Amino acid sequence: MIYAGSFSKLLFPSLRLAYAVLPPALADPFAAALSLTARHLSLLPQAVLHDFVVEGHYARHLRRMRSAYGERAAALQDAIARRLYGRLAVLPITCGLDTPAFLAAGSDDAQVAREAAAAGLETRPLSAYRVDATPPSGLVLGFAAFDRAQIDAGVAALAPVLDRGRSATGRPTTRTAVPG
Repeated sequence: MIYAGSFSKLLFPSLRLAYAVLPPALADPFAAALSLTARHLSLLPQAVLHDFVVEGHYARHLRRMRSAYGERAAALQDAIARRLYGRLAVLPITCGLDTPAFLAAGSDDAQVAREAAAAGLETRPLSAYRVDATPPSGLVLGFAAFDRAQIDAGVAALAPVLDRGRSATGRPTTRTAVPG
């Protein structure tokens, strides 16, 4: 098993440092490939990151961000439950920086995403992630970059978009089908 990640989202995008945790048998082949593909990496950002981790700043940052993102996820779930009950459903958010939100069965999530964009809301339709099978209709909602008031305002702005939405049969989207 290989575990790979990046510090770009955890710290800041311009850091451009990633890592891979490898089984011992793959360490030498990966090191050889890296020496061929990344010959001119600056050592200064790596040294600074090393000190940041060793001195405990990284662990402290992760704890602070985990708490902040947890509060923002809870704010999103609360705002959706209060303002969009029956029109949009989210499963419990246990990780990540955004979450799928499910529309009523038969809703056109691409159309809802376009209407949300026209209302100043950035979201992505779940159907954009489809390869072959028909996914449930829904949106991807981000919450990590917003405080509670911004989340509440965003959900409030989404309410009229969902009220205008129609299912494929022309009926209002008043029920929510959450996949099992």
